[in-house]
Amino acid sequence: MKTRLAALLLALLCLVLPAQAQDATFPPPPPVPTETPTPSPTIPPTLAPTIAVTTEGFVYSAGAEVIFPAGIRFTTIVLQRLPDIASVELRIEPEVGAAQTIDIDLEEALVTDQPNVELAYVWTLTADNAPPLFSEIRYVWTVRNIADEVYTGEGIFQFTDSRILWQSRTDEGRRFDLTLPTDMNLSQLGRSLDAVYALMEANTDQSPTLNLIFYDNSVNLNNCVANDEGEQVAIGAVSGVAIPCTDPELASTIITDSGFSIVRGSRAFVNAQDAISNHLFDVFYAPLWSDQAVPAWFVSGLRRLYAPTAKDALLAPALSAARGSNLFSLDEMAASPQDAALLNRWEAQAYSMVLYIADSFGLPALYELARMAGSASLDDAYQSVTGVTLDSLLPRLRDWLVSPNANAAFRVLLYGAPTAIPSPSATLTPFPPTRTLRPQPSATATATITLTSTRRPTHTPTPSVTPRPPGSLDTATPIPAQTQPPLIESSSRSSILAVLVIILAVLVIAFARVGNR
Repeated sequence: MKTRLAALLLALLCLVLPAQAQDATFPPPPPVPTETPTPSPTIPPTLAPTIAVTTEGFVYSAGAEVIFPAGIRFTTIVLQRLPDIASVELRIEPEVGAAQTIDIDLEEALVTDQPNVELAYVWTLTADNAPPLFSEIRYVWTVRNIADEVYTGEGIFQFTDSRILWQSRTDEGRRFDLTLPTDMNLSQLGRSLDAVYALMEANTDQSPTLNLIFYDNSVNLNNCVANDEGEQVAIGAVSGVAIPCTDPELASTIITDSGFSIVRGSRAFVNAQDAISNHLFDVFYAPLWSDQAVPAWFVSGLRRLYAPTAKDALLAPALSAARGSNLFSLDEMAASPQDAALLNRWEAQAYSMVLYIADSFGLPALYELARMAGSASLDDAYQSVTGVTLDSLLPRLRDWLVSPNANAAFRVLLYGAPTAIPSPSATLTPFPPTRTLRPQPSATATATITLTSTRRPTHTPTPSVTPRPPGSLDTATPIPAQTQPPLIESSSRSSILAVLVIILAVLVIAFARVGNR
């Protein structure tokens, strides 16, 4: 009997334990943590758009920092003790203009001699010697030691207003070039303003060659500030070196002498579009009207008509003035008001007057009136083109503003639908090209660092945004949850194990009682 009970217990244990062992589920071991590498420190750029740098021997580095517009700071590091340096020479070779060679005074040029000798020379710029914007400058440091060993360090960079990273559109055959900061959408602005240029070209029979550079209103063009002594200085963004500003118009002189026309405005897309469109208007129409005093309302209204932005917001103040009999007279419209509170209503009426002419007599008649205004008074030109006198304009304007025709006309644009504000382009090629950072020492006698770049990089157009049809977006793949044993199944197995343990306990007690008998 004892033998049978023992065998039964052993059989039950063999059935229960393997099954429970198979039911046990353990989470996978955590991954072995890997050490995150410490990022290498970044070397701040020199802000001189370097194209190439070459050093040799004990001339460790050669660099240039443009402190626009006051000067250029040239630097070099020499791996020699100061007493061992016999002479240092710097040669500056602009792409445009005469080259010059400077014998460096070590005492004046010394920045530090610990741990190595660092020398600097500032080339002060004036209206007479400043290189053209975006032109190349080559420079060569020549160092001779007391052992009569001679080594050089040289570089090539582009002279720019290096506070801003530029992009440029300079296609062959185009008469309208643009240079903008890289955070502006050059492709979209270019296409929009090309249409403005083409329309003005057709209406004036002129084809001026334009090279525009855009500066945000927040940028101090001359880059000069007052130091502690109250003197105007330009300060290097990297070195912190201050150079006196002796000519407050030097920046403008350098830019215009380089063949650029400066346009100021906000970098916001619509504002920049209007600012450049207004500049185009001045370029095209100023020569036509040089012999006649054209009334300010006609100039303002026509200028705004050419702008490729929406103007429907001007209807409300003009309509309110018409209904309240508050329209300005022709004499009052001849010049813009000095009172800023009246300016918005004046501008709305000026645009309304020009828009009324276009809606009533046709756009060709309006453009012909603008051409004739350069050779005759606007009164005579208006009667010649429309067949009515200019005095009839305001009474007819009042009736037109309250009609459905005005509401429709204010929504019409010369170039179709208003240009949507684009997102920043993700694939702009910077102008000037990629900078070369400070050259690294080489184990050989000569260390060379060279970047190949183009003078005028190609701009990558921003792709247009096309709405996708509903349901066309990719469905994100769900992340699978971590596999765990089902809670209910685990509880059931635990209950079975408890029951089996109780049965085993009962059998053990029974076995003990039988043994006692």
